[in-house]
Amino acid sequence: MMGIRVDTLKQNQVLAAVMLILCATSVQAEDWRTLRGPHFDGSASLNDAAIATGALKLKTVWKQPFGSGYSGASIAGDRLVSAMADKEANQEFLVAKSVETGETLWRSATGKIMVGENGSFDGPIATPAIDEERAYHLSPHGNLAAYDIATGGVVWAHDLKSEYGAEPNFYGFGACPILHAGLLIVPVGAPDAMA
Repeated sequence: MMGIRVDTLKQNQVLAAVMLILCATSVQAEDWRTLRGPHFDGSASLNDAAIATGALKLKTVWKQPFGSGYSGASIAGDRLVSAMADKEANQEFLVAKSVETGETLWRSATGKIMVGENGSFDGPIATPAIDEERAYHLSPHGNLAAYDIATGGVVWAHDLKSEYGAEPNFYGFGACPILHAGLLIVPVGAPDAMA
């Protein structure tokens, strides 16, 4: 992941702004349940009445700082879920927030912080996928887990390194889980990764 390094405050503001835009449009539009949205291509539906009736006007619903990392936000119903690193706690978290208020609904630890390499930010890379019951996240250390969408409790977890012999790349595991046709799809990058 190459890019221009900005200070942490600016990074937090950018992530918060993206979350605000998603929140402002998602209350009326389709849910954004995984990386790149409902159509897996970063686009909204052309027949979505919330955006098809003229110029899109966004307003700030709420704004707050967020931790370090590269995770995007996924939204379903009244919840926004994203991953972040809390440098003071030396811990990464999966976090659920209220789309309406920005209130933190739960925060579940996912492991120690992945330290960034070559000027990249510390923290998680993958964007979680969510459905009506669970949030699915792959930590940069290779821990794939499902979290209860209401409470943040771990429903199940798998260590991709020990179970499949998967090896992270230079920046850690960064594949974003995808939900499709009742399946959770995660590219693992190991010889025995088909399960």
